[in-house]
Amino acid sequence: MPNASSLVRQLVEVRCRYTGETHSAVLPEIIRGLEPLTKDDRDCLLAALHDHDVLIQADLQSAVLPDAVTGEQQYLEAALFVAAGKVGGPVFRMVRPLADGIAVHVRPDALIPLLRGLLLGLAGLRLRRHRRHQELYLPGTSARVVLPAVAAARLAYLGEEFWPWLLRGPRPRADVQLCPWNAAASALLRRSSVFDTAWECTAAPPTCRVTWRDGLTTARVAALLAHPIVGLPLLGCRPAEQYLELGLAVGSIQLVGPDLVGGTVPVT
Repeated sequence: MPNASSLVRQLVEVRCRYTGETHSAVLPEIIRGLEPLTKDDRDCLLAALHDHDVLIQADLQSAVLPDAVTGEQQYLEAALFVAAGKVGGPVFRMVRPLADGIAVHVRPDALIPLLRGLLLGLAGLRLRRHRRHQELYLPGTSARVVLPAVAAARLAYLGEEFWPWLLRGPRPRADVQLCPWNAAASALLRRSSVFDTAWECTAAPPTCRVTWRDGLTTARVAALLAHPIVGLPLLGCRPAEQYLELGLAVGSIQLVGPDLVGGTVPVT
């Protein structure tokens, strides 16, 4: 098919910019996502790569970078995004969005602070141990987050107060709080490499506010999140004195970059 190989390469490149994944990891995902698409679908994706005013359907976006589809998965991922913002430094090396969950590669020095904050802050969350990876899950739901390349021995550094989270056995169903901002925070987690630095996320439903003090300007991050293929389904952009607000079908996102809060000279 004309431009097929070029399309794959370009989609791999653009997804990696948002997730931090390696090209070799993303390549089979993109190829698999494009397999059921028609020629018209592929032509539409190719056009959107070069013209950001092109509108594409949600199923085409999902073929390149899928979002969480269940409220429980969005709830878990939103909590993870907030917890990562409380660590006080870079947390993820990369994230790998999946249709039925997400895999997050956590920096070694951030792992224990992240898990402690998440396990204490999210009611019902459990940690399932495996030999070479760990899995966060909400009992009674399909929501899960995989932590690749984390040996079970690392969990000893959590401290004995976290043993109840590690014990096997039946657990009560998690009390999932479905809020409009969960979908937005989950989507930001799956695109967290756009920030290039540490962030803070606070929620005042239906709005979530993300603040970062170094790196790209507010407008630059907003432009990345408006990408027609791997961005968010934005309904508009409203600048204010202290933030830039991105409208969504449900809720909104307020962005506060270094140009609005101070910090180092922003990178445009």
